[in-house]
Amino acid sequence: MRRLILISSNHKRRNEQANKQPTQKDRKSRSSLSNNNLTSSQNSNINNGNNKQNIASYGSQTQFKASFTISRDKDDTPACFKQDGERFTNEQTLKLYSAADYTVKMEIAPNMELLYIKFGGVETPFKSTNDPEKDQKSIYQFLWSTKGIDPTENRHRTDVLCSMKFKNFKEIEFRLQVKFYTLQKMKHATWGEKLNSISMDCTAGRGTYQSFVEKMKYI
Repeated sequence: MRRLILISSNHKRRNEQANKQPTQKDRKSRSSLSNNNLTSSQNSNINNGNNKQNIASYGSQTQFKASFTISRDKDDTPACFKQDGERFTNEQTLKLYSAADYTVKMEIAPNMELLYIKFGGVETPFKSTNDPEKDQKSIYQFLWSTKGIDPTENRHRTDVLCSMKFKNFKEIEFRLQVKFYTLQKMKHATWGEKLNSISMDCTAGRGTYQSFVEKMKYI
C-alpha cells in the first residue's frame, strides 16, 4: 500500500507541476529554447543550400568535327559502304575484309591533342601528320588490322566499338556498323559506294559534362 501511495503522490506532484502557471523566468527559458531551435533549423537550411551548390554542374563542353578515311594498306584502295535502310541499328554499313590491314586517317577540327585511339577495343599507335597550330586542325594516321575478326554472317552486322580521348576531355565512344568479308569475296566487299570519309559531329566534355557523338554519317 505504501508503494501505491508513493506512486500516487508522485503522480499528484506531476499534476501540480503541470497545472502550475509558468513564471517569467520559465517564459524566458522557453523563449530561448525556441530561438535555439529556430537557429538550428536555419543552419540546416543553409547547409542544405551549400550541399546543393556542391553537387551543381561544373566543367565545360566543346564541339568539334571528326572525319575518318579508311583504305587498304596494301594498295590504298578505299573501303566501300552500302545503304541498309532500317533493317539494322544504323542505316549504313561499312564493308571491310576480315583479315587485312587498313590505313586510317583521322582529321579533327578545330585542332585537339589526341591522347589515344582504340578501334575494336584495341589501342593503336598513331602519328601526327601536320602542323595543328598552322592548319587549325589536327590530322593523325594509324594502322588498323582486322586479323582475327571473323567474317560477318549473312543478314547480320558487326558493331566495332571504338573510342578516342583528347587532352583535358573525357573519352568519346562510338560504334562502326560493319560487314566483314573473306578475301575471297572481293566482289561482295567492293560492291557499293566508295567511302570518302566517316563524318562525325562530336561534343567533348570535362567535369560533370559528358563526351559523345551527336551524328555520324558515311559519305
